[in-house]
Amino acid sequence: MSAIRVAVLWCAAVGAMACAPHRHAAPLSPEPAVGIDERQLLLARRQADSLQVVIASLAVFKAVDPDVRRLAETLVRDHMYTMDEIDAIARTARTARHDRSRMAPIVGHFAQMAPGPEFDAAFVDTVLAAHHHDAAERKRLLPWIGDMLRSVLESSQPMLDLHLRLAEAVKRGIGR
Repeated sequence: MSAIRVAVLWCAAVGAMACAPHRHAAPLSPEPAVGIDERQLLLARRQADSLQVVIASLAVFKAVDPDVRRLAETLVRDHMYTMDEIDAIARTARTARHDRSRMAPIVGHFAQMAPGPEFDAAFVDTVLAAHHHDAAERKRLLPWIGDMLRSVLESSQPMLDLHLRLAEAVKRGIGR
């Protein structure tokens, strides 16, 4: 499956905070659409974290490169923490639970891949694409959002920066 196809599946799975490969992503407009619904954005953030956990969990068992496996373990741990934080906010904000069926195509893609260097590279490329897009979306949305979503985005920024650094280092080291 091509990187673009994986990106399209990822976008369909996570909705508003969708993550397409940075080099293929459509330019982000400086202003979000009128009427930002923070509950929907929070739900989309939860979906993105959930998808990261599922795919990284697969990578924990399928990755052949030990650095890829460590990256996957870090992603599972950190995104589970963020999901718990979002769930706590969602309970007080009465935000609906996300639809897991939208995750099926991308999860199925990674589940069907055989362990090996191709899996490792696809996983790391997906992590980088997702996190680069997340960083761009954060910059675009921060001036327009309220306290509920701002607290989640600001508290998870160091984690995003760490994941980008780790994934970039792992990508440089794959295949050595």
